[in-house]
Amino acid sequence: TKVISAIDGVVAFIKEQAPGDAEVFIQPKEGSMWTVGYDHIANVAVKKGDSIKAGAIIGEPALQNNGLTRFELQINKDENGTTTHYCPSTLLAANVKEGILSGLSAMQNKWEQQTGLDLYDLAVQNPVGCAKATLSSEEAEGRL
Repeated sequence: TKVISAIDGVVAFIKEQAPGDAEVFIQPKEGSMWTVGYDHIANVAVKKGDSIKAGAIIGEPALQNNGLTRFELQINKDENGTTTHYCPSTLLAANVKEGILSGLSAMQNKWEQQTGLDLYDLAVQNPVGCAKATLSSEEAEGRL
């Protein structure tokens, strides 16, 4: 599986978290208050300063301690020195939102049925795919 860019933009920063596990941050334009972050990326295929198009390969999901691969999509807004992390599903266009959220719920349920693992609790997701609609930096980093 490949992880692809959701937007046209520029690679603003790449943070190596552990061997084979990086965060890649893409901004619509250099210096933008908006950043799309891709967490847990292996085999990173871009470098800082690259201009990329939506659909360009960023890398692959990173291997986790449980033997599975995964990645996270983050939408961050930096304003006046404060970063707010937005659940991506809150920013979907109205004409596609219902279908995408329904598909995401179905995917989570199917994955749990196929693997026997209980990773997603749809009852506590608000909105679908996230525990909360927004998080502060402290919440996102587990410091609260």
